[in-house]
Amino acid sequence: MRRGLSVNSRGGALVGVTHHLRRNLVAYLALFVSLSGTSYAASATLLPKNSVGSAQVINRSLQKADLSKKAVTALHGARGPQGSTGAQGPPGPAGVAGTARAFGLVSKLGALSRSKNVANVSAVPADGIFCIALANGIDASQTGLVVTPNYDDDFTDLSSTDGSQAFAEWVARAGDCPAGNLEVQTGIRWDTNAGSPDGDITHVNLGATGQGFFFIVP
Repeated sequence: MRRGLSVNSRGGALVGVTHHLRRNLVAYLALFVSLSGTSYAASATLLPKNSVGSAQVINRSLQKADLSKKAVTALHGARGPQGSTGAQGPPGPAGVAGTARAFGLVSKLGALSRSKNVANVSAVPADGIFCIALANGIDASQTGLVVTPNYDDDFTDLSSTDGSQAFAEWVARAGDCPAGNLEVQTGIRWDTNAGSPDGDITHVNLGATGQGFFFIVP
């Protein structure tokens, strides 16, 4: 018959196991971590396709980037009706005042309208000469004007390629007007094909005559 172990024998065995664990604790911990990481990696990368369902997903954890384009599109509802027009906003601030010192609309006969700081306009319509007297405080000898024909009151003809064309020009010397006036010369330009066997233009003509225009004195 085998004899049972004595208390001393069992105590010695327990001491031996304790010494073994102390010497190999780091190795056991490393083995445990290694095995745990491998298990996690396997579960994270080797899951079968379509095996994750609603039960495995944490609520409110998915982002838009995790969804397919089809799923994102399905999240948008139908476009709602257009809202009513909002209330009109307050009026904006007044614009900056213009810088033109004088301006005016002059007819082909010399009538003045839509003007500012223009004292008088005299004209010789047959010769296309217009003399403009500015209001006091504007020295005509120290300024000039910008002028353009008025299509509604000139002889410009756009019905054909060789139609007449009006012109209006500032005459800086103002030799045909009283001293202290600004002068504008108007007229028309037209083409002729007289003497051309194939209808080509043979002459370009210029003629002085009254034409309506608008002018500005900067």
